[in-house]
Amino acid sequence: MQVVSGSLWDYHSERDYTVITYNRVICSYGLVMGRGCALQARQRFPSLPRIFSKLVTHRTSFMVYHPYRLVACCTKHDWQQPADPELIRHSYTQLNKYAHAHPELRFFTTLPGSGNGWLEHSDMWKLIRKILDAENIFIVCPRKR
Repeated sequence: MQVVSGSLWDYHSERDYTVITYNRVICSYGLVMGRGCALQARQRFPSLPRIFSKLVTHRTSFMVYHPYRLVACCTKHDWQQPADPELIRHSYTQLNKYAHAHPELRFFTTLPGSGNGWLEHSDMWKLIRKILDAENIFIVCPRKR
């Protein structure tokens, strides 16, 4: 794992995959993607909530969607609840395994569970440092203003 600064979408390219976080709530238009990087992905790819709603089950915690070069890691059971550290551990362990299996690709993610996940940044850094050892995973931190 490496740390870079900037916007998550600065790194979205033909070789690079953007990792977004999601919850498991499905509504009439598809998967709820109303905040954070999920909202940004929905704005870039308007059909994404409908596509993901067909892929998500109550057990799904990790998805790769090649047409949009996206990886999705589940961090919440419901959008109205805080992120679940165990769910983050599970989904980001899957990301780490996938990254090891695909060293030719790079994966860019924000710090999961913080921000709209309502968890402490320091706790999430401790968790993520234990999980992510693939050199082709990058945590994107916002530039300081």
